[in-house]
Amino acid sequence: MPAGTDAPRIMSMELDSFDPEALQSILQDSSLDHVQLSSERFRGRAFNADHRDSCIAWGHYNTPILAEGPTAPERPTIGMLLAGRGDAVFNRERIGRERVMFFGEGAELCTVLPARCTWLSFQTDRARLAAAGIERLSQGFSHEGLLGPLVPMLADLMLAALAVIEDPDSTIAAAAQSMADIEDRLLSAIAASERVPVRVYGSRPRSPRRSDRSVAQDVAEYLRWNLESEDLRIMDVCLELGQPIKNVERSFARTYGMPPKRYLTLQRLTRLRRKIKSGEADERKLTDLYLDCGLAHFSRAAADYRALYGELPSKT
Repeated sequence: MPAGTDAPRIMSMELDSFDPEALQSILQDSSLDHVQLSSERFRGRAFNADHRDSCIAWGHYNTPILAEGPTAPERPTIGMLLAGRGDAVFNRERIGRERVMFFGEGAELCTVLPARCTWLSFQTDRARLAAAGIERLSQGFSHEGLLGPLVPMLADLMLAALAVIEDPDSTIAAAAQSMADIEDRLLSAIAASERVPVRVYGSRPRSPRRSDRSVAQDVAEYLRWNLESEDLRIMDVCLELGQPIKNVERSFARTYGMPPKRYLTLQRLTRLRRKIKSGEADERKLTDLYLDCGLAHFSRAAADYRALYGELPSKT
């Protein structure tokens, strides 16, 4: 794109293997950790454009992905599922393409995206949203209905805009205008959306369902902080959190769709892949990296890694 002033900051990438560091970097103001959930070879495309007071991100992944962590701390986030094989799960709620999601500044996100998923997110400040007639944002997480025909329209508009923004011969004005078009159409669609009663999380007293999610998030946080502990047991988690194992496993399965041990394995394999991708394997023994990630059984770890990513750690 020719040089000039007030140019959008653009990041775009295509991936033919799972790279959690790259996926995190494309979401400039968030701190989301990504975990691949199937053994199919990962392929994906992601895009981020930041211009003035707004940021638009878009992604398409062929395999199911778990993403969790805080959203952007300075601006609310609006998210949509544009395509996918089935619904996504956001903070324990099954969300289809007819819903639009709102996250307050720094709100926690835990999502399982389906295979062949295409998503869109948009961030701007509350004053701009209020000016567009969108004033019903909570500090936590909420979602509501979006008029059905608007979803394919937004998906087509996003693809057309990407072609302009990513064109190296495109002018700055054209790229900025494409971003403005997406923002205008998106905010207009949301402002005119069906006023389905808003479901809000994070701003009400805890309910039994909220309690489930809270327990699961505490378990997940404990597991992530102790990945390197090779002999970590679920009972250790129960003792630490003061929760019976039945409650831990039930709450975790309801929130994450998998047992805690499977989550632990996936997090360890993700950390190992991140270390290898960052070049640590060039400077240290691969077995040392295994141990850093709590993978004490080297042959089993290599087999699990190959089953998930389609290649051995030594070939990454």
